[in-house]
Amino acid sequence: MNAGDVLLIPDGVYSGINNTINGSTGDCIVKNGAPDNYTTLIAENPNAANLPSAYHKGGEYIAYKGLEFNAGITIDGDLRFDVRSNHIKVMLCSSRANGFGASYGAAYILFEDCFAYGDSRAVFRIGSTGNESNHIIFRRCTARHDLYSGIEPTATFMHYGGNNVLFQNCLDIDQAGESINFASANGRYGSWETKNGSMVYIKDSFAINVVDGFHYGDSSTTNTGISNSVFWDAGTGNTSLSPSTVYDRLTIGDVNAQNTENTFTDRSSSSSVYFTNSIFYDIEGTGTESGYRSKTILYECPESSNNLFYPIQPDLTIGDTTDIITGINPVTGNPGNGNHGIIYPIRIEQNSDAAAYGVGATIEFRRGRSGTLWGEQGYDELTSDPLWPWPNEIQIKEKMSAYSYNSDGIVVNGARGFCSAGKQLNGIDDITLTSYIWEYLGNQIPEEIYSYGGQPPDTTPPAAPGGITVE
Repeated sequence: MNAGDVLLIPDGVYSGINNTINGSTGDCIVKNGAPDNYTTLIAENPNAANLPSAYHKGGEYIAYKGLEFNAGITIDGDLRFDVRSNHIKVMLCSSRANGFGASYGAAYILFEDCFAYGDSRAVFRIGSTGNESNHIIFRRCTARHDLYSGIEPTATFMHYGGNNVLFQNCLDIDQAGESINFASANGRYGSWETKNGSMVYIKDSFAINVVDGFHYGDSSTTNTGISNSVFWDAGTGNTSLSPSTVYDRLTIGDVNAQNTENTFTDRSSSSSVYFTNSIFYDIEGTGTESGYRSKTILYECPESSNNLFYPIQPDLTIGDTTDIITGINPVTGNPGNGNHGIIYPIRIEQNSDAAAYGVGATIEFRRGRSGTLWGEQGYDELTSDPLWPWPNEIQIKEKMSAYSYNSDGIVVNGARGFCSAGKQLNGIDDITLTSYIWEYLGNQIPEEIYSYGGQPPDTTPPAAPGGITVE
């Protein structure tokens, strides 16, 4: 390939070293493009061209579109020689193991409409200690963490070093519940782990039906924000040791923190970690530590305010917070004004008490203009493009449901959760990723989600344009 070419890859399975993208010498085999002319590798049909893996070390203005990887893609650099991958887009790609990541000085990287599952330390990851990766966006990425067969600490979305990182409309769903699947890992840190860096923002995102907590913030990270997001049906809550962490407009429900260290707590002894405008619904568990901390929601979070708690379990205490809202059921509205507040986990209903108090998350539109890198126009705007139906959901279910694993006592059946063969609540249509989330609380998905006039923006990789070289 020459700089600026488009390589159109036909359907098929491509194996062996000759089909593995490997830039381990610091000179990526994919030639650099230009700001107005990216070098592009594109599947003829989305995720129908299967490649072994991609290790991309160095390079700039390169795009990967619609490719399936058996062992993931890593966009890397080598700071010893000031080799930094930059301005690289990975769009509508998938991975069956090892997931997607950027590290060692990678900058201005976009992962958009990608999905990953299988055996991974982190399904989506950024960085390692002190690597200076920056300006990374994960947009509409879907993760299902099936297992991790290694010994390192694990998380679904792992920030392990870097500055200015965005997670927009990302989804962690249906984590495998068997403890053996992650038994060898030296620590399990939940849906999001933030460590070694600053300016990390998780916006309009979800964790649904997961075993571990929704966020672990290490003391080495500062200025972390999680906003307008939903965490429902989780095995524990969160722990934040990092200063300057703000959790705002979260919907948190059905958390069973039995036999865990905490529920929702800050252990940083800092006044700069707090929750605001959030819902805590049906939080259970006493933790395993003795004393005040393990039995308290919002421990050492004195700046927290305007949070709704229901019900108040007898073994839990609300800690350091002001403007506490209690005595209102945010789901049914009874007790309360009688209007349902949460019929579907992705939004707060109008005319409800929750809406009146300004608490909870509503996620109906896409955040970030498609294809934009950090700093480009619209890269972090809340668009008018509908988020639902979930992009590429048919293929996501097809790939994930076909996955299986059976080794060393670990057995994974991919046809579970949203990938099951069941029907929607109307008894007619097959379960989709969209219907699974909308109907999670037992209410039928609104007909207009699939029948509205306009369609969501098309994310299917286009055919190679004319007037350029295609190889």
